[in-house]
Amino acid sequence: MQIIFETYRLEKRITNTSKRIRVYGSLVSNGIYLRLSELQVANNLSEISNFPPSRLHLLVGNFRGCYAVNVTKNVRMIFKGLNQGGVATLVKANVVKILIKEISDYHDK
Repeated sequence: MQIIFETYRLEKRITNTSKRIRVYGSLVSNGIYLRLSELQVANNLSEISNFPPSRLHLLVGNFRGCYAVNVTKNVRMIFKGLNQGGVATLVKANVVKILIKEISDYHDK
């Protein structure tokens, strides 16, 4: 899948290894790398497991319309699924691009 980022700053924090480690620490940085690798090789979102370690799940509340995957026990990668035309969709088989919104522990929000 194609991966895009909500902001340029977020893109640099996630794609640059040294910045990722500096911002998130080595444990979270490693988890981010693993989830990004998994998402990049998938053809669509239906290929990502609902079970650990990635545990893809649909969010509600403040993040309604977004998906998340586990990065660590509490930290999640939050993103919107986009279809071929770049329109947000919740149908996993139609999601061929993802827009990463943030990496966070949303349990504190």
